[in-house]
Amino acid sequence: MSENDHIDTWKNSYNAFEQQLQVNLSELNDYPQHWVDFVNFIDKIKHKIDRVVDVGCGAGIYYKICQNHFPNLDYVGYDYAPAAIALATEQWGCGKFINKDYKEIVENDLCSKDIIIDNALSNIMPDGDACVETLLNLKCSHIMLQRCQVSSEVSFNTVYEAYGIKTYKFVHNRKNLFKILDNHGYGILNFTGDTSLNILAERQ
Repeated sequence: MSENDHIDTWKNSYNAFEQQLQVNLSELNDYPQHWVDFVNFIDKIKHKIDRVVDVGCGAGIYYKICQNHFPNLDYVGYDYAPAAIALATEQWGCGKFINKDYKEIVENDLCSKDIIIDNALSNIMPDGDACVETLLNLKCSHIMLQRCQVSSEVSFNTVYEAYGIKTYKFVHNRKNLFKILDNHGYGILNFTGDTSLNILAERQ
């Protein structure tokens, strides 16, 4: 079995993203906690940023949330799955979505006043720590990590089923995750949660 077997299940499943979108649309009237934190965190730094860069955007629900709460902020969503980009573009009727893997994003794609959003992208990677480090290496002014599963154990992954596909569930070692942020020069501005963290960090 290849390390990428369960990553590609997302890439090849239009149905999974359709299910995700329907769930997201149903939540617009009653935000889940990570959406509440997203809005609160962005509100805290909106004077410092120009654009939300949603890496692993899926069906693009954060575009809608940004339009609802921060219409003056620009937005771009990246996803490696053509199905996700096609669905997001069709649903929201805009050209704000780009088919690109997070590993293919380079500094020239970004601006100094961007905030990178990792809304559980690193959760579905076989090595979520490496995913976070890749995003930090892009050196944006801010980063938000959402729904990061953490424990006191050494970082590990398991496999589970979501939206009818098998995918990874990566669990970070809590201390190591904060150390990774610190090693890349990011200070914590805010975080919520215990075993599932939403973190806002700023490059020092």
